Amino acid sequence: MVTATAPTTWIGWDNPRADALHDPSLHLPRLLCFHGGGTNSNIFRTQCRAISKALATSFRFCFVEAPYRSHPGPDVARVFKDMGPFKAWLRWKNDEPDPDTDADHQHHSQHPQHLPPCPEADADADAVRRIHDSIQAAMDQDNERGGTGEWVGLLGFSQGAKICASILFTQQHCAEVLGTRNQTHGHGPSPDLPRFRFAVLLAGRAPLVWLDATSDVTMATGVVGAATLSTALNNGISLPPIPLADRLRTPTLHVHGLRDPGLSLHQEFLYRCCDPATTQLLEWDGAHQVPIKSVHVRALVQEILVLAGRADGHES
Repeated sequence: MVTATAPTTWIGWDNPRADALHDPSLHLPRLLCFHGGGTNSNIFRTQCRAISKALATSFRFCFVEAPYRSHPGPDVARVFKDMGPFKAWLRWKNDEPDPDTDADHQHHSQHPQHLPPCPEADADADAVRRIHDSIQAAMDQDNERGGTGEWVGLLGFSQGAKICASILFTQQHCAEVLGTRNQTHGHGPSPDLPRFRFAVLLAGRAPLVWLDATSDVTMATGVVGAATLSTALNNGISLPPIPLADRLRTPTLHVHGLRDPGLSLHQEFLYRCCDPATTQLLEWDGAHQVPIKSVHVRALVQEILVLAGRADGHES
């Protein structure tokens, strides 16, 4: 059961060298947090500091590092230029650096190497494996730090929100096809991952990505393979709509900045990918960024607590 209490005073946990004996968050329900494309987990931890501070007695925040090296986004380069290397969940274009090459070389190289060609199915499976390995590494690291709380939810920004929703959607679809809806673990990137109960989706956009590489379930209608280039997604891909009966029913909170240039795409993500019966929408006066001002953070925190409460009684 997800038990979210009202937020009080923050006691930080995010220093990896913190003494576990003095860390009161170790037993709390845990959220996996997914950064946007062209940034990284350390930057996202900084961006989420006000949110994690306000929820420090309710959830333990654990940040996942994406698998693909990437060029930084425009705002990231301006504010966090010294906090690379920068990462992405999906390759943005064909000249993205190969994640298997030497990290220091890639970070400083002016000419990123091209990814080798491979059959589409193999490429999708490889991309899913990379995403799974990134998630598993973050979970293992937090377990080693002493975390014992249940993994209950996901939180993602931009491309990270797409991945969060895609994990939930893939788990839901595979469970329905395989008849495993009541299991505590789901498919998605791996059958070893827990069945997450809710997700906070900040500025996400369609389409969803199919993240199953371990079962024989056919890719669902209206989604794309994990090896699809993000630039192709941004330029528009003609896909059939996800049938209403198949849309994501796991409770989700969608957070939209009203001054975000991509607002219409975030709205499309909400209305085309998710069942309206299980969604919440929070609109705030902001651009394409994580809310940091106290007035916006308070509203977001309240909605997250409501979402967690709804997830307690929800059956997908």
